[in-house]
Amino acid sequence: MGCWDVFCIICGNPCHSMNKYLIEDIVDMNDLSLKKKYNRSIKPTFIKDLKELDKKTQWMNKCTMLLTNNEIIHDVKEVSCNVTFCNKKMCAEHMGKQIDLSNCSFTNEIKCGIFIHTDCWKYIKKTLKIELKFSDLPKIENKSYQKIFNINYGNIEKYWEQDFKFEEIVFDVKQYLCSSPLKNDKNITQIKKNLKLLIKNDPDRVGPLCSATFYNKGDIKVGKNNKFWIITNNRWQQINENIIKMKLNINITKISKKQLNYLEKIPFIGQHNINPIFILSAKQIKKNNYHIELVLTESYKPLHI
Repeated sequence: MGCWDVFCIICGNPCHSMNKYLIEDIVDMNDLSLKKKYNRSIKPTFIKDLKELDKKTQWMNKCTMLLTNNEIIHDVKEVSCNVTFCNKKMCAEHMGKQIDLSNCSFTNEIKCGIFIHTDCWKYIKKTLKIELKFSDLPKIENKSYQKIFNINYGNIEKYWEQDFKFEEIVFDVKQYLCSSPLKNDKNITQIKKNLKLLIKNDPDRVGPLCSATFYNKGDIKVGKNNKFWIITNNRWQQINENIIKMKLNINITKISKKQLNYLEKIPFIGQHNINPIFILSAKQIKKNNYHIELVLTESYKPLHI
């Protein structure tokens, strides 16, 4: 199948503007070739409109990664197959159909997270007063390349394919779907619907910002108040225990396979778990040596540590 486009969880647009080679190919075609390729009549302004859309979608190239350890990394750009995002200091992989929770252990050299456009992140901060991070989001579904959360993104889903159909948007005269949320134009109505489904914008909310409907009985997440919360009777309920920290310095070649397997399955603080324990931070000191900081409830007895 090769590479595929992934789409912003907030606005539903791809992680990049139009492919320059697509524009070049279209410009080189005559009207007859274009008509044959797209099986429709070609308006005289089609190429002009396509180039104009390309200029208006440059904002899509500026991305932000929400990492599983709740770090927020701005100024990243998609660099490989639409799932790898880098800046000068780090690289991270967007989680979805191919990159899931099993790829996100502390021993993985490349960090995991979810990409959103920086403009979308700024819009949330501006309007909801939230610095969105990984733990604020629902459980990843991993059901398709395009959609990692089970919500309806509206008309833009029509243009989701292996390569986002910018040209079809121009044909349909729906360029507004590609507008940045900071423009606050016609597209903002759908974006507000998306946000309402993804996070609960209640200033008095102290539990997780995502709805309990995305999770299963017994799932545990960190809440807005930094306490642990568990799904009980289809609702978030706070675990009323003290949260403690545990620091480990380990050489992964000198511990048992059971110990390593257990540690590698502990999720980062932004994720969910069925046990009240998370990795707060992990750093490779040198080859095979790691410093790990865990957070867990006082009564939980970690296995194999």
